Amino acid sequence: MFDRKLILPRSLIALGILLLAGGVLTACGSHDAAHDGEDHAAMDHEAMDTADTADTAGDESVADTSPRVFFANLSDGDEVTSPVSIEFGIENYEIVAAQDPIVIEEGKGHHHLGVNTHCLEAGVVIEKAEPWIHFGDGSATIDMQLPPGPAHLVLQVGDGEHRTLDEPGLCAMINLTVVEGEAAE
Repeated sequence: MFDRKLILPRSLIALGILLLAGGVLTACGSHDAAHDGEDHAAMDHEAMDTADTADTAGDESVADTSPRVFFANLSDGDEVTSPVSIEFGIENYEIVAAQDPIVIEEGKGHHHLGVNTHCLEAGVVIEKAEPWIHFGDGSATIDMQLPPGPAHLVLQVGDGEHRTLDEPGLCAMINLTVVEGEAAE
C-alpha cells in the first residue's frame, strides 16, 4: 500500500507536467502561426536591434546637431571679482575670424559679448560700440573690469558681417554679482 500512495502522487505530478508542457507548446505554436512561420528567435533579435538603433539615432540627431554657445567658466548666479576672466564655449558651430573682404559661410561665425544688454533678434548687425565687444579675431577669452554689483552678460555669435544668426542656441545669457575683494566660492 505504501508504494501505491507514492506512485499515485507521482502520476499526478507527471500528468500535470505533461499538461503544462502541452499548453506551452500550444501557445508557442499559435505565436508562430501569427507571425507566418517566422523563426521566433530571429524575429525577436531583429526587432530589438532595430529598436536600439532607432533610440540611439534619435538621441544623437537631437543632441549632436544643435549649435550651442555658452560661458565655459562661469555659471548663472556666480559671484566674481574684477577683473573677470571670461571664457566662451561653443558646440556644433565653428568659430572663425572675420575676414576682409567680408566672407559669410554657413555654420561659421565669431563671438560678441554684450554687457548689461539682451540677445538681439536674428538678422541684426551687432554694433561696434558699447554695450558690445567684438571678437572678430576668432578669440574666445577676455579679462575685463566690471564695477561692483549685478552684471548681465550676453554671448552672441554673429556671421562675417557681425549679423546675428537665426539659431536659438547661438545666444546665451548669465547674471553675475561682482564683489570687491575675494569672490564667494
